[in-house]
Amino acid sequence: MKTKLFAHLGAIGMLSVGLLGGTATIPDSSNSFRAVLSGDVKAAISGSAIFGRVPGGPTAPDVFTVSLGADSSDGAVLFTQPNSRTLKVGSYRISDGDGTEGSVQALVMLGSSEQPRGVFRASAGTLTITSISDYAITGLFSLEATGFLASTPGREDQRVSVSGSFSAQKSY
Repeated sequence: MKTKLFAHLGAIGMLSVGLLGGTATIPDSSNSFRAVLSGDVKAAISGSAIFGRVPGGPTAPDVFTVSLGADSSDGAVLFTQPNSRTLKVGSYRISDGDGTEGSVQALVMLGSSEQPRGVFRASAGTLTITSISDYAITGLFSLEATGFLASTPGREDQRVSVSGSFSAQKSY
């Protein structure tokens, strides 16, 4: 059951990453992120960083998304806030989708979208927005996540801690 849930979350995450990743951004070298994973998986990931609103559908809400590493072969971190048009300067609690108002959900994916190596859903942590404009967001994050690696899909209880920073440009 958990594998199915994570597969669905991974598919939604990859769809959001793909939707945002396939769009043009303002040319600027400051759209990047860096993160370090520790725990059952140890890795450093980095790549581009974009943000924007992903329109919902008939049964899905609009979602504000910060997509870190959509084009990276190392991995990606996807932050989403359902029913939101933007974030503001401040700290947001990361939840596992428990419906807490104002909380943010996060998904950590290892590998590329073409060759995923694992997926981890965050259950706790903080996303801190340090500055925001119509065209850029900067921030820091620290989260705890549980999931599995593609090499051992039966072990759905692997835990990682992820911390990093980003400077994201608006996706068009």
